[in-house]
Amino acid sequence: MFYDLLYRPRKSRFEIEVEDHVYAYIYFRKNEDRFELFFTFVPEEFRGKGIGEDLVLKTLDFIKKSGWQEIATCPFILAIKSKVARSHPRRSNRQFQSV
Repeated sequence: MFYDLLYRPRKSRFEIEVEDHVYAYIYFRKNEDRFELFFTFVPEEFRGKGIGEDLVLKTLDFIKKSGWQEIATCPFILAIKSKVARSHPRRSNRQFQSV
């Protein structure tokens, strides 16, 4: 599946549109150059299809490419980061550093 990541600073969240007007999202708090990622939501009918993982990876990539830092406090995001670290240790060490 391919979803575009939407950065919605006024809503304090990153989103992907799954179907018309149905969104999966990550809530954040932003302080200067750091994002705290604290809550992830995927509608129940779309869970287990890789949408949440795609959302997390695209969000982390966006933050890194933008030159910002992230700190994840959401258990789901931490689980995805751990999964990436186990399956791609070289990639995860360079790409998804927590502060």
